[in-house]
Amino acid sequence: MEVCRTCLVAEKNMMSIDETFVNNYNVLTNLNSHHIRRHTAEKVICAQCKRPFENQEKCNAHKCNVHIHICPVCGKEFKLANLYNRHLNSHREVGKYKCDRCPATYKTRQALTIHINRHDGTRTKQCEFCPAKFYSASVLIKHRRTHTGEKPYVCKVCKKAFTGNHNLKVHMKVHGEYLIVKKNKDEEETK
Repeated sequence: MEVCRTCLVAEKNMMSIDETFVNNYNVLTNLNSHHIRRHTAEKVICAQCKRPFENQEKCNAHKCNVHIHICPVCGKEFKLANLYNRHLNSHREVGKYKCDRCPATYKTRQALTIHINRHDGTRTKQCEFCPAKFYSASVLIKHRRTHTGEKPYVCKVCKKAFTGNHNLKVHMKVHGEYLIVKKNKDEEETK
């Protein structure tokens, strides 16, 4: 069994020990590939934790699995970078979906549909616990918590739980903190 002299990793041979020349050649080739990959290749460094990675793909996977992305505009947290980036764009985009009944504009077709349902008085989302109906699934989900007792928004300071994000934002003021983080010209970040 051959060992990398830099990190002492042993390259295990997948073939039988009796196949001498082929085995030795494969072991040395694999060990050489290991050494080039692990010890001589240019590393990609995670900007958040400074951990080195073999390539950008592995660094990106690490960021998605380890680091939480926090929106600097509204404080919403995202584990996946693509959802975070889509959310950031929602703050930048001008409403491109226009209501044909009033001057309202929306960033998504779904938001416009919900708005039009309000014009029509159409409440299609039915609560399974009571007769209440709602314009959108998100409002139904919030309402459903009054029946289930679910409180998914938890204060990181005192661990008190809330049914909605807005309630948590109001509560954070008790601790002298705000969930919304805004960049200031004079300061790096203000809370």
